[in-house]
Amino acid sequence: MKTTRFFQALSLTSFGLAAYNTLNNIKVRRIKEELDLEKMKNSELQGKCDKLANKKIEDLESINESNKSLVDNIQNIINSKDGSSGSNSFIGNNFIDSINQILSTLNFEQTLAILHISGSIFIIISLYSIMLIILGDFFIKYFNLEERFPKIANFIKIRRKFQNYYILINVIIIVLILLIIIYINFSLLLTPD
Repeated sequence: MKTTRFFQALSLTSFGLAAYNTLNNIKVRRIKEELDLEKMKNSELQGKCDKLANKKIEDLESINESNKSLVDNIQNIINSKDGSSGSNSFIGNNFIDSINQILSTLNFEQTLAILHISGSIFIIISLYSIMLIILGDFFIKYFNLEERFPKIANFIKIRRKFQNYYILINVIIIVLILLIIIYINFSLLLTPD
């Protein structure tokens, strides 16, 4: 059961990091598109500036400076999004940092593949855990363990209560992972290339 929890935590961690990187990649793409648009606007403005250089040199320099600061701000936003890493650790900072470094070297499609694979692995492990809970309860009822061993009846009742919570938590996490995957897929589908 400990290995199941470990692999659940591992797949949930990699799913979370992949989702984080995917959403950041979407934001980075949008910011890069805005940057390209700003660069294109800047180049058009430079062309007009060359034609009107004799009349308004001072005005053109102020516009150029504002465009440069805008490009620098957008570049700083892109760099801060690319280089950010979480300080909260679920398993360990070094482990999460190494996963984050691996995910940052992957391209966008590979990050999506990691997101879907880790989400699917977590869902399979959660379904396996739910199946074991139901199967264990079936065997307890089938072998009539509560009546045959009255000393452990209270333990079995407490076990059933916690298992209901485990099932509920696993179902909630499965639904959340599926909703995140659906949201990312729809945002990618609706984002123009």
